[in-house]
Amino acid sequence: MRPLFSITTIGKNEERVLPRLFKSLENFKARGGEMIFVDTGSTDKTVEMAKAFGFAVHEVGPKFLFKIDKQKADAINAKFVTGEDKPVIEENEVFFNYSEARNYAASLAGNDFVIQPDCDEEMTNLDIDKLNELILAGWERFTFDYVYSNDADGNPYIYFICDRGAFDRRKFQWKGAVHETLQGVGKCAYAKRDILYIRQYPADTVARVASHKDLAGLAMECFSEPTNDRNLHYFGRELMYKGRYRSAISVLAQHCAMNKWDLEKQQSLIFIGDCLMKLKQEEAAVMQWSQAFAFCGRRREPLTRLAAYYKDKKDYNRVAAYAAAAMEIPELDFYGNVKDVYTSLPHHFMYWAKLWQGKKAEAKLHWQKCLEFYPNDPTFLGDEKFFNEVKLTGAEAIEGWMASDELKCLEGMAKLVDDVVEIGSWKGRSTYALLSNCKGTVYAVDTFEGCIEDKATVEEAKAISIEEVFLKNVGHFANLKTMKMTSLEAAVQIESADLIFIDGSHEYEDVLADIKAWLPKAKKIICGHDYTNHPGVKRAVDELIGPVTLCNSIWIKTL
Repeated sequence: MRPLFSITTIGKNEERVLPRLFKSLENFKARGGEMIFVDTGSTDKTVEMAKAFGFAVHEVGPKFLFKIDKQKADAINAKFVTGEDKPVIEENEVFFNYSEARNYAASLAGNDFVIQPDCDEEMTNLDIDKLNELILAGWERFTFDYVYSNDADGNPYIYFICDRGAFDRRKFQWKGAVHETLQGVGKCAYAKRDILYIRQYPADTVARVASHKDLAGLAMECFSEPTNDRNLHYFGRELMYKGRYRSAISVLAQHCAMNKWDLEKQQSLIFIGDCLMKLKQEEAAVMQWSQAFAFCGRRREPLTRLAAYYKDKKDYNRVAAYAAAAMEIPELDFYGNVKDVYTSLPHHFMYWAKLWQGKKAEAKLHWQKCLEFYPNDPTFLGDEKFFNEVKLTGAEAIEGWMASDELKCLEGMAKLVDDVVEIGSWKGRSTYALLSNCKGTVYAVDTFEGCIEDKATVEEAKAISIEEVFLKNVGHFANLKTMKMTSLEAAVQIESADLIFIDGSHEYEDVLADIKAWLPKAKKIICGHDYTNHPGVKRAVDELIGPVTLCNSIWIKTL
């Protein structure tokens, strides 16, 4: 049986991408399928190639191009341009009306049912017989698996179930000049991947992207139909892509205020955060991404945005926390999802963070997971050097949160002094670095009961004797003086020391109390951990110490 549907497409200057589409339509052509091509003004070999393959070509030139006059351009800019951003639209600018072109192409077909691939797509699967059966059974529209972009190895990168492009023209019509959607009522069926599967290859179409003026078309659509929530979302996104960040924030905020589709609203919230980051408003961006996740916890994207931000700040504890949270969220079907976010990216963040935390075994598991997803990725292959089976020694072999460069920093300071007081020793990772380099006594002050702020440490301290672990790791040092007590209790007993290192509780009030107790006793250096990781630490240090030198997250004040 011949196909009971027609293939119709629109295009302009598509000669680079047409061969892939044509190859995927060979069987459709051999089965006598009808193919319609509406050319909108090509100056290359597009028309010649389409005719040679067997398409019925209709050349319409600028038929679907629309010009915006000065009065309308001024009104649009007045409505949508914010602050110092460039105008959204210029006088006499033109835009392409996709809906009118698609509806026109569908009207030319001999069959009422049409499938409308773009020129940069391929019909990866097109089971003519099964589609015929579905059409004869009365189905009037199909959804299908769609790949929007591919990674460097040709694997699907952004993909979702598509609800556009396979329909009965009597029941459905395209609406919207740009980011057009099918409108109408009819029986809709999901065509499984082995029946209908379409993939796009947009990397091949970079040279012709500018020809259709999406920003101008979206501006006109949103001006004419201010209650269309989806157009506002796409318009805000396009403004962001074009670098008009203030205007994008305003438009995306309008979209959010409509409270329509929660996933799309969340994506607008994320985009607002992205724009704020471009405007160097970092704290506002972080709050925005956090708000996006608080609003909707069904996608990983806000969490990976936050993980990426804190990775740039080398705040490995937060990176690990956000990456771990992201891994708990399964993938759902949404056009804004990116493959890496649901495969390698959280594991990449996690192995980076675990390496900084000194937890090499845990880091390796996540690194191996990344390689499962991308076995040829140069970044993951290059990081193999961090996981070679080399026996760790010294402080590096002790579990804890002190990064390698921070250990080296402590070692360097310890060489300059005769005695040290360490507030918070836990299992001895940082203590080892101090003991092995200080000429005199190192006072290790810890209750070995964990910190209330970190419930995991409290639970671990209940399960095992942390003091025994500590002594196993560093008890052999002759210059060790263990003081099993609180920081303030130890401050009463110790008169002074060359170096004071504060790494106990990270709560603001506790850090404030520690600094007040120990600052008068520090003769050469007072320092502490987690300045960049814990707001309470930073606030207390800034108030009582003032400007400090940083080594990763260690703050240092030379007296």
